[in-house]
Amino acid sequence: MQRDSEQPTDRRRFLKTTAAAGAGAAATALLPEQAAAEPASADTSKKPAEGYRRTRHVADYYASARL
Repeated sequence: MQRDSEQPTDRRRFLKTTAAAGAGAAATALLPEQAAAEPASADTSKKPAEGYRRTRHVADYYASARL
């Protein structure tokens, strides 16, 4: 088997990248949850979504999906 002169460099690059990714994941886990919180909505006059409604296109899909 022949050793490549690039192999140690590639291995070092891989280890550095893995260590950096691990550090990034740890930093993300340690950051306060406030950074990921949703911003407050300025428009409160909107009606909330009513949820699931069986409309015509939903009924058509159900009809086409029957076996």
